[in-house]
Amino acid sequence: KAMRNEVICLRLSSHNISFFGLHNRICLYPNLRRISCAGEIRPNKISMLEGIISNSKITSLDLSVGGIDEEGADLISQGIISNNTITHMDISYISIGDQGCVTLLNAIHFVYIAQHLNFNQCEAGNESISILEEYLQKTTTLISFDWSHNQIGYYAAVQFCTGLKNNKTILDLSLHSCEMSGFAAVAVGEALKTNNTITCLNVSGNEFAEQGTQMICFALHSNSSLRKLNMSANTIGESVGCFGEALRLNHTLTFLDLSVNRIPNQIQELAKGLKNNKTLCSLVLSRCDLTDGDATALGDSLCFNKSLTFLDISHNKITYRVETIVKALTLNCPLVTLNMSNNILGDSQCLALVLSLEG
Repeated sequence: KAMRNEVICLRLSSHNISFFGLHNRICLYPNLRRISCAGEIRPNKISMLEGIISNSKITSLDLSVGGIDEEGADLISQGIISNNTITHMDISYISIGDQGCVTLLNAIHFVYIAQHLNFNQCEAGNESISILEEYLQKTTTLISFDWSHNQIGYYAAVQFCTGLKNNKTILDLSLHSCEMSGFAAVAVGEALKTNNTITCLNVSGNEFAEQGTQMICFALHSNSSLRKLNMSANTIGESVGCFGEALRLNHTLTFLDLSVNRIPNQIQELAKGLKNNKTLCSLVLSRCDLTDGDATALGDSLCFNKSLTFLDISHNKITYRVETIVKALTLNCPLVTLNMSNNILGDSQCLALVLSLEG
């Protein structure tokens, strides 16, 4: 009985659990708030788990990587409604399909207290997005939302972003690898022009290309909330230059990841914007096919920039033109971390960099 009063978190992962006999006993733990069954739930055990959810006061539920199907999603949703206390829910990497997502979203919408939701790779579709459009506009509690690895086409993106424009609570949003391209990417940029709540946005692994990237950069001109932006692996190409103007006009962005985009000899404008930027602390440009000319432009901007403390230009094609970077380091620029691994530097270039660090 003493143990019951002390248990707050129960992890049942990595066990072949039947839940037989457990569901009634777990409900006797008065202070139990978090249950993790990651990777262990099978369809024939869902009804017992639903009993646990319904008759406890848990606030955090992790069902990721489980074997839940649409029928299981329906039972879990009944448990959520009966429970009425769950604020954190992770159902990532379970193939419940569009209808299963709709069922859970309706339950979450009904309860109206969710703060952190992870629907990463749940095979959601357009009907789920329709539910989300209304939910995002009406929720007053949701802080973190992950919809990664669920396909979002143009019309779905418009619906999702309509909800996002009017959302006043989400701080952390992840739309990684949602196959967004063209006008779908533009819709995200349009939402950022209106939404001034989101502080962290991950849209990596999509196909924003030039059109979507330009709209994101344009939104940054006036957006006053975004702190972290991840646009790695987005085929941004020549539109990387748009970040120059964005860095000149934006006064809140502290982290920018543009890695895994092929932008050789194209970052001069970005470097110019970096010169006088006073807020960006971290810049990631790894695996971008950067050349000596790009290194020169970045080094020149570092001689003037007073905010950047982290720069990753690893896995590029920089060979010997590191003079301006050496000069910046000698001038005592604020840089604390410089990652230049996996380039093609020679002995003299490496020695010059080391000597600059020694002052």
